[in-house]
This record gives sequence, C-alpha cells and structure tokens, in this order.
Amino acid sequence: MKKRVLLAAVLAVTVLFGACKPYVPDELLWLVESGEIVDSIAEQSDESASVMGDLMNQIESANEAASESLSSTSDSASDTASSSDSSKESSEESSQDGSNGSSQESSSKPSTGGGESSTPSIPQTAQMRGVWISYIELSSFAGSSQLTFTAKIASMMKTCKQKGINTVFVQVRPFGDAIYPSKLFPWSRTVSGQTGKALSYDPMQIIVAQAKAQGLSVHAWINPYRLMKDGDMQKVDQSYAIGKWYRASNRDDYMIKMSDGTWWLKPGNAEARSLITAGAKELLTNYAIDGIHIDDYFYAASPHEYGDTTAQAKSNNTALVKSLYQTVKSVRSSAQFGVSPAGGFREDSKLPASDTGYLSTDLALWCSKSGYIDYVMPQIYWDYAHTVQPFTMTLEKWKSFVTSPSVKLYIGLASYKYGSDIIARQKADSVSGKASGWCLYRYDNIK
Repeated sequence: MKKRVLLAAVLAVTVLFGACKPYVPDELLWLVESGEIVDSIAEQSDESASVMGDLMNQIESANEAASESLSSTSDSASDTASSSDSSKESSEESSQDGSNGSSQESSSKPSTGGGESSTPSIPQTAQMRGVWISYIELSSFAGSSQLTFTAKIASMMKTCKQKGINTVFVQVRPFGDAIYPSKLFPWSRTVSGQTGKALSYDPMQIIVAQAKAQGLSVHAWINPYRLMKDGDMQKVDQSYAIGKWYRASNRDDYMIKMSDGTWWLKPGNAEARSLITAGAKELLTNYAIDGIHIDDYFYAASPHEYGDTTAQAKSNNTALVKSLYQTVKSVRSSAQFGVSPAGGFREDSKLPASDTGYLSTDLALWCSKSGYIDYVMPQIYWDYAHTVQPFTMTLEKWKSFVTSPSVKLYIGLASYKYGSDIIARQKADSVSGKASGWCLYRYDNIK
C-alpha cells in the first residue's frame, strides 16, 4: 500500500511540475512494473529538508534508475541514459528569489594568492581520498561574517583531515555565479545570501588557507553550463557576460531554458565556452588551488532541443574539455583537471551511459588519449546487490574503459545513500587494480 501511495505522489508531482527527464511516459511505465525501483524511492537520502524537495529527488532518482535499464537500441532510450544521481543537487535548491534588487558588484579585489600552490597537489601516484563540498553545505551559513565563515570552514577542514580525506572538491561556481570576487561572474547567493550581493571578504581565500593548514589539496569544482532561474538572472548586472546575454535580443544564441525554469549556457556557442575557460584561468591565477573539476552536468536535455546533432554535441563538449585542460596546464603545470561523469555503464555496452545518452560526453576519447583530462571520477552510486548496475560490475567496466596511461581513475561514492559498512568496502575496491582512489558525495555525509 505504501508503494502505491508513494508512486501516486511521484506521478502527481511529475505531472504538476514537469521534473522528469525527456520521454517520461515510457520511463514511468517501466517504473510501475518495477518493485525494486519503487522500494528504492522510499529509501532515498534525507538530503532535502522539505517534502517537495524529497518528492522531486525521488522522481529524479527513479527516472534515472529506470533509464539505465532501458534498451540502448533506440534513440529515445539513448537520450534518457544518465547518472543515477545527476540531479542529486537540483532537488535541494532553495526556491528562486523573485524580489527586485539591484546587482551589486564586488568591492573586494581578487586574492593575490595565485601562482604555484604552497601545498603540492596530491601526486598522480598517490591514492585519492576526496570529498565533495557542495553549495548545499556552504549555503547553510550564507551571509555569515568573516569570523563565522572562517570558523565554519576551519571546522570542516579539520573534520576532513580527521576522516582521512586528503583532497576537497569545493563547489565554487554552482549556477554561473562565484563564491569569490570575480570579474567574470556575479556573487553567488551560496555565500552572500543573494545573487549579486558582495561580501566584504573573500570566501575562497579562506577556504584555500584553511584547507592548506590541514594539509589538504583543493580543487575548484565548477558547473560550467548551468545558470540560474529568471528571478536570479534578473539580478545579474549587465557588466557580466551572462547578464548581458540574458537581456540580449539574441539570447537564444547563448542560453536555453529547461523545463524546470533553469537557464543553461549553450555548449555550441564559442563565446560561452571561452567564458567558462576564462573563469578557470581566473581561479588558478588568483588562488593557490590544485585543480579544476567538473561533474556530470553537460547537456541538460537532448541535443536536438539545443539545435545540435549528437555529433555536434559531443564535439562541443570535447572542445570545452580540451580548452579547460590546456588552460589549467598553461597557468600551472602541476594542477590537475578532471571530470566526474555519470557512472552508469550497461553490462552489454562498450560505452558509459554518459556517452550514449543526452549528456553527450565523449569519454571514449578523453579516457583513451592524452591532452583532455588528468583523471576521470565516475559516480558509481549503487550497491553490490543492485540488479541493473551492481557496483563490482560497474567498477570493472570502468577499469577496462580507461586506457590512457596519463588518465587516473578515481571512483565517486554515494556516502549519502549507504552505511559505513558498504562505503568502507567500496573504498577498498576503489584503490584496487587500476583504480587509484575515491571521493565521497558529500561532506555532510562523510563516513
């Protein structure tokens, strides 16, 4: 009975809010027939504080799990393949602030802490023991004083050290904004409490300093294409490229609006890609960070909705990845650049779901040739008993897939979903054979 009630709620919210991926009817038909997926919905993490947030998370997780079991022989099935948790953040976003308010440029100057990192990045031969620190954690104390912010970050970094973490991946640009004073992107509400509102201090400088004090490497985690919803986009000053493009008569050349109301930069626009690359250079120049990191957010829907073919979409994403890699190396040769893609990998496929679905990555190229990435960190967010995507099978598929000697394989683990016993076993498996480490999603759930 509980399953039926929960499924009814999922279907109702789906219809009302359009939260599902493309080709939803087919996915939900499969969902109705699968007791395992319905059971898994009830066991999802408690990441969202609101009932609506929980329901949206359940819908997304169910749809993505369902998409992984669909046949890869049809175009529609290919377009729906994605990460089991690629929407793990979106369900937790606070509602957009639609109030009027003028954008406020930073009065702070960028940190001058760039150049070579005072603490060397984790060597390619060392085991990665990482954790993602997302905008969700940072938002919990948005608008804090410098003293409070410093104390919070210092405590987080000490905890990371105590938990055996050696690298933190900090989400510094979640929605086309910045948690630091930037000449290219507006201030993020993640740290200031309101889009475009400046702080009197530099959060990024504090994060780097406190991480280094604990001997931790710091990678700046950016979401390259994702922007904000209208309420926040209207607050972005036109002195920023995204603010100018948002108000331009040819806005559709630069960005596309998804069904949930979020704007995304178009990967096929060369100016948009240049902005993303320039943002990475700004971070590396101004802060003693050890790398640039992007996750599984590439195309947000079928390339056809962007006006691109599948081949063009792959080419666009590859152009960005290569440009980011070259930029990282040109600023600091020791810095690392890597991607954490959707971890789905069908047993009967030679390619990961991220390459065959609407995300339109070309990991087959990036993981087999030098000059694109230093590491790949697939999000293998399933346990050992999962009937569609068991952890061991998925891990072995990735081990065989990464063939370039210059590309390290790290494994993203779902510490928000499983207990310490499963996570401990997965950690051990993630440093065996060709895999060289692990990273936990996310700080609030480190075990």
